[in-house]
Amino acid sequence: MLYSENPCEDYFASNEGQRDYGLNDLSHAEVDKAENNRHGAYLADNAAVAAETAALSGDASAEHRAAALTFANALGNAFQIKDDILDYAGTDSLGKPVGVDLREQKITLPLLGALEGSPREAEIRQMVGEIPSRPEYCDRIRAFVAERGGISYAVRRLGEWVEQAVRALDVFSDSPAKVYLTDIARFNLWREV
Repeated sequence: MLYSENPCEDYFASNEGQRDYGLNDLSHAEVDKAENNRHGAYLADNAAVAAETAALSGDASAEHRAAALTFANALGNAFQIKDDILDYAGTDSLGKPVGVDLREQKITLPLLGALEGSPREAEIRQMVGEIPSRPEYCDRIRAFVAERGGISYAVRRLGEWVEQAVRALDVFSDSPAKVYLTDIARFNLWREV
């Protein structure tokens, strides 16, 4: 197999790839798990296929193939989390406009972090569901995310994924390629687009 199985694949396929799963009956822990798996469904899967293909074409050992897959999945997760952070904390002048995910009723990691332990979770989830008819809720939800430390939560998770990607490279000999891959992973910490 070229990439790892995604345990939520059938769920996401039934929802046409949307992140609206936060509006149904899943518990917060299940939503968090689904969010992490959703991240893996985009860049991570494509990067994993590329990493596995490169490892196989280079006749890499099983240890090196596993490390390449770990790196690729962690890199993809880091990239997606940074994208989610920029949706709350970016600027409209760079990349996609701020707030697109929220306007599309997508519950991403910054909002999940803010919801954790909040007595307002049900209220905020209902507000997300009503955004099409109440677009002013976007500003209130963004303020909630900022007040509850949702962006900081996502930044911490981003750092964890970046470090996992970098640690995965430990099995490889020092080389310019290893330095380059480390730099690519760490780029997610400070990129603005």
